Amino acid sequence: DDCFGGFVNDLKAKGLYDDSLIVVTSDHGDSLGEEGRWGHAYTLYPEVVQVPLIVHLPAYVRPGLETNPDALAFTTDITPTLHALLGHTVTAPSPIFGQPLYWPKGTPAPARPPFGLVASSYGSVYGWIDPEGQQMYIADGVALRDYVYRLDGSPTGVSGSVSPAARAEGQRAI
Repeated sequence: DDCFGGFVNDLKAKGLYDDSLIVVTSDHGDSLGEEGRWGHAYTLYPEVVQVPLIVHLPAYVRPGLETNPDALAFTTDITPTLHALLGHTVTAPSPIFGQPLYWPKGTPAPARPPFGLVASSYGSVYGWIDPEGQQMYIADGVALRDYVYRLDGSPTGVSGSVSPAARAEGQRAI
């Protein structure tokens, strides 16, 4: 926090802050004892996939843009967002490559695909987050279990039982 605060203060002191595009995020979260879980390598629990995303836009571009801070966002949206903010046309080869989180005022928001795929980079653990960001289904090929979480805004979500319908829907989506 001190280093980042120093960075921002330095930008302000040099008169660069108002013209700066700053993104603060993380590549993953970590289980730090929540529900007895530790680490992030072979898991996709809510505390691992819910990461901060803070974007500071230059003051002069804000009036011409719209965004929805309540909408579901993925780290894969960062690159297309930066491309779009720099004036480039975004042509993702597939929906899993993300979409811009800002768009020109008066135009429709980019359509979010009807799925949100997440995956562990260390093992066969895949997850699906519903389009509203309210539920996450996890197919864990390491522990050979499936999980369902209601994402209620808390770090860990609320664990639920995996019904046959939830399993079919989650596996179909993944």
